[in-house]
Amino acid sequence: MQDETYVERKFVASLQRALEDVAPERLEVFAKWFDPADRRPRFHIASVIGAVGYLRKSPSLYFDVMKTAGEYAAQWWCSELPRFQKTIINSWVRLGREHFVRGLFRGGIRSIHRDAQMEFQRKEESLVVTVSNSVFCRTATPSGNGPGCVYYSAFFNGLLDCTSEDYSSFEESNCRARGDSVCRFQTLPKELGSERESVDVEATTTA
Repeated sequence: MQDETYVERKFVASLQRALEDVAPERLEVFAKWFDPADRRPRFHIASVIGAVGYLRKSPSLYFDVMKTAGEYAAQWWCSELPRFQKTIINSWVRLGREHFVRGLFRGGIRSIHRDAQMEFQRKEESLVVTVSNSVFCRTATPSGNGPGCVYYSAFFNGLLDCTSEDYSSFEESNCRARGDSVCRFQTLPKELGSERESVDVEATTTA
């Protein structure tokens, strides 16, 4: 059966913009999968698999391009929010605000992958986002290449930055590209995240 998974134009545009910033010399090769002149609203997953596989040959390039692309996509999505929604998200009490943030995340991920299957939960003092059909996990992550969904991590952090200051950055704790059943991203309250960063710095200094 043919895979009918597609990604949206915003996803492709964010990758092209990231390559312009990070590795403009790779744009010509990238055009094999995503022609800049192609104005289709959606692109088949086969193109994503090809482009991701190419970028993963260089782990540092993959990380830089995907992180930058995710940041661009988040900026664009936040800039499209109606002003009244931004005001509500940034002014309501925590529990009320999270209801709107949840909707923002769902709408955001569907702006790059309309068929994304995502869950957004609050577990104790953490926010947890689970993606069960990541477009980046159709190929295995090479050993030592780390989590495969760098794009999503950067995207979710970009959304968090434009809506709430209550939590530290999202980090990917599970990834299907490494053999996990789902891709999961988790954050901590800002104060706990700062404490952990401080411990990490001290450990590095001691080492």
